[in-house]
Amino acid sequence: MRWGVVTTVAEPPALLAAFVAHYAQLGAGAIRLYFDRPDPEAAALIAQVTGVEVIDADAAFYSEELGLRGKPAQLNRKQRFNADHAMRTMEVDWLLHVDADEFLAAEDFAAELAAQPPDVDSLHIANGERAWIAGQAPQTIFDGVLRWPVAGPRRRIRRILGAEVAEFTDRGFCGHLWGKSVTRTGRGLKLGLHKPRRDPPAHQVAAKAAKLCHFDGLTRRHWVAKLMRYAELGMYAEPKGPHRCRHAQVAHVKNAGSDPAAAFALHDMIRVIPEDVAEGWREAGLIEAMPCDPAGAARALFGDAVDLSPEAFDAVLSQKETRAPGDARLIADPS
Repeated sequence: MRWGVVTTVAEPPALLAAFVAHYAQLGAGAIRLYFDRPDPEAAALIAQVTGVEVIDADAAFYSEELGLRGKPAQLNRKQRFNADHAMRTMEVDWLLHVDADEFLAAEDFAAELAAQPPDVDSLHIANGERAWIAGQAPQTIFDGVLRWPVAGPRRRIRRILGAEVAEFTDRGFCGHLWGKSVTRTGRGLKLGLHKPRRDPPAHQVAAKAAKLCHFDGLTRRHWVAKLMRYAELGMYAEPKGPHRCRHAQVAHVKNAGSDPAAAFALHDMIRVIPEDVAEGWREAGLIEAMPCDPAGAARALFGDAVDLSPEAFDAVLSQKETRAPGDARLIADPS
């Protein structure tokens, strides 16, 4: 039973090294990264790992390999085209499609896949979201706890989270809580962002032993930079559907005059859990110790060649060339 993972990336080399090291350690037989923009440094760093393949997803790739009229503008479309290309061309039995900030936690993933009946096309893997405990300074970009959504009626959610946190999150999550999928190849399925696409629909069941750790915003500055960029580009303009909480976050920043200080304060309110609250949430199963260790996997594979400290990650963000006013290099972390 050979499984692989595919992602579309435009992240700093250290994060990609951790991604590759983590999935290699979990037993992925093939790891393919579609580079949304060229990054020779990152490609050279991860190319030494067995099973890793890098594809420069430039305009020529989309026109010559996929038959499109140039490179799609929207990230979601690029991700779908890339994942579908991977489904057709990667020599694996199952393929996991994730973002570069999503890390699988599983004891023996291959065994869980091998145990699936033949009629199962896909497994849905629920995701938690990383949060921090107040007063615990992170040493790496992967420190913190894994948070799970608050279930039940809105009244219960507001009581547990507090009215303000409930307003800016989806049951406690700042990003998505839709999970991701690992899907059998060779069955005519196309990979969506969260689940496979086909008519008739794929037979999908829930994974029992695997979970996904979503590191939405690797540092405070990284999260704020993304939020500021959303505001500058007019994204999440409508308060509807599954993006309601993102709209509330963006609207809050815009109403504050696009002041980064307001975004940092919002981050700390909705992503940092007070110490006196954390213990009760642990007992209620709303947070748990981080069940994966990408930093440890990166150290084991790359040694001192990869610096996963928040300071180093932010420094790389500051050096990036940008085309958007909300980029990280323009935003200083007041802490």
